[in-house]
Amino acid sequence: MTNTFPARGDRTTGDAALAPRAGPPSAPDAESLIGRTLSGKYRLERCIGQGGMGAVYDALHLVIGSHVAVKLLHPIFANRREPVERVA
Repeated sequence: MTNTFPARGDRTTGDAALAPRAGPPSAPDAESLIGRTLSGKYRLERCIGQGGMGAVYDALHLVIGSHVAVKLLHPIFANRREPVERVA
């Protein structure tokens, strides 16, 4: 999967850029995801909230042009069954 960063110019990165960190991301890290395109169709427009498990973003669905909410778990929770089930 390749992610694009339209707000930061024409660059792409592979999944390695999304590798887990030592702890939950701080507010600047959550804000640094603004402009990232997920799955080729959801562009993160702004962070609308964050908490202990992750952050929620206002995202534009690029195919249909509607705004949606996208919740991203902090990397330390991504491989744990219970947190993933709570947001699924």
